[in-house]
Amino acid sequence: MLNTPNKRDYGRVPSLKQIPCVVSLESNPEETFSVAVKDISPGGILFETKDEIPAGTILNLEIKLPAATNDEPGKVRGRVAHCIFNERAKRYEIGVAYIRNK
Repeated sequence: MLNTPNKRDYGRVPSLKQIPCVVSLESNPEETFSVAVKDISPGGILFETKDEIPAGTILNLEIKLPAATNDEPGKVRGRVAHCIFNERAKRYEIGVAYIRNK
């Protein structure tokens, strides 16, 4: 077995509860859709959707974490790192890396 290094800067936490997340393409922010979050970390998020979103696409995400102290969702921009079709689930798994402002 090969010992390949983990490329992530942060560990991911699987979503045990439904985490509400609304997504829009930066190129079309008026059209939004809800997604099923699979896991989340300080550096990114993995969600499932029925539609393919190509790698490199910039997204706007509104994420409502269960432990949040207010009712407002966190808003963040992200870039699709990968889009993989899950044959068993018949859905796309979309990996998104957050875009940090400098």
